[in-house]
Amino acid sequence: MSALAQFASRCGALVSGSDKNYSPTLDRLKTMGANVYVGENAKIVENADVVVFSSAIKENDYELNVAKNAGIKTYDRAEFLGLIENRFERSVAIGGTHGKTTVTAMIASVLKGASVDFVGHVGGETEYGNLVLGGIFENADFAKFVEGMRSGLFLTEACEYKKNIRFLRPDVGVVLNAECDHPDCYPDQASVNEVFRNFLDGCSVAILPVSDMRICSYANMRNIEYDNGIRSGVARVYRNGDTDIFSYENSGVDNIEIRIKKNGESYCDCRLADRLPSTPMNVTFAFAVCDCLGLERADIKNALESFGGVKRRNECVGFLNGARVIFDYAHHPSEIRNVLSAHPNATVVFQPHTYSRTKRFMDDFTEILSAVKTLIIMPTYGARESASNGADSDELYGRISSKNAEQEVYISKNAKQTLDIVKTVSFRSDEILFVGAGNIYDLKDEIEYDVR
Repeated sequence: MSALAQFASRCGALVSGSDKNYSPTLDRLKTMGANVYVGENAKIVENADVVVFSSAIKENDYELNVAKNAGIKTYDRAEFLGLIENRFERSVAIGGTHGKTTVTAMIASVLKGASVDFVGHVGGETEYGNLVLGGIFENADFAKFVEGMRSGLFLTEACEYKKNIRFLRPDVGVVLNAECDHPDCYPDQASVNEVFRNFLDGCSVAILPVSDMRICSYANMRNIEYDNGIRSGVARVYRNGDTDIFSYENSGVDNIEIRIKKNGESYCDCRLADRLPSTPMNVTFAFAVCDCLGLERADIKNALESFGGVKRRNECVGFLNGARVIFDYAHHPSEIRNVLSAHPNATVVFQPHTYSRTKRFMDDFTEILSAVKTLIIMPTYGARESASNGADSDELYGRISSKNAEQEVYISKNAKQTLDIVKTVSFRSDEILFVGAGNIYDLKDEIEYDVR
């Protein structure tokens, strides 16, 4: 939402906006001239020409209903994003259940380094912010910014929550993976696949895992021969039938260097920024997209090797009693398994995200987190839900405690208690890993870090 507010301001609009809690994001928007505030203000809403609302906003929201009763045009965030996409000559949208923010940020870094005329809408904070500008759009005045859309590139994430991805019709559509991460919206895996299929079928180029080519109708029709070494590769399928396969293999020690191959031939060697199991595949996707856009492989390599990451994605924020403190946005079992693989001995602080997700994946959460030596479970972050929608952290704590009697597992009732427990156990491992997509990240500013 804040990136859309920045974009609207760049286009010359007078922007206002509300949030239910204060955050540094509000201060950044204020410096741009936006009238942002905490709480509700009917008078400000009544003076708007257009109101854009988050998908997390409920239908009975006071300000939203003020707008509707006043006859003001309202757009869901995803619908407004689609309108922006349509103003550009070309567009790329990165979809999938996991990794969207990281891969979008990777591609934005490449485009910026190559001085491409583009606007990037990223669902997280990169070193350039969450609205990344390159080429003519960087430091452009109002007229040049608006005029540049006619020949520029728009890069964005494509979120499947509430089928929001349906509002996007990019030239290049990407699906990184497909799992049922939103049980409050999707009854089963088939319904998730259908939404991604409809998305990809509307694109001129579909980029997706070779193992999941069934998701895209026209990609699934291609007769692609591949050996076992390419089963984890990336397929780039053009509507005219042309197909390229990008794959990777380890080329150095500690799985930190990979060799990208295109159609079985060596394409580029790349040194990875971290040892997360998901990183090689994310980098392969970035190469497949950037190559499709005609970028030089040396530019792609240089940008990806110097990629600074995204906040809340395997982010090391400091040290506490000698232990590295890391925050990660992981909230789905697959994501948690991925980050734990890179930090197998860490003390873990986990905040379940939504009651419905906790209930749907209770067995998976129990299995994965029971293997953690020291675990602290925070209260469930309900987001848009109430406890009646599923299961809470108390139930998860009970399940894990019953499964592994030797495990050191705690349950906290609030942020202060969480930090007290963390401080007490911080001497027992070299890393403390905070995991969750809710307000667990607020703890980052409350920790008493070592002075270094």
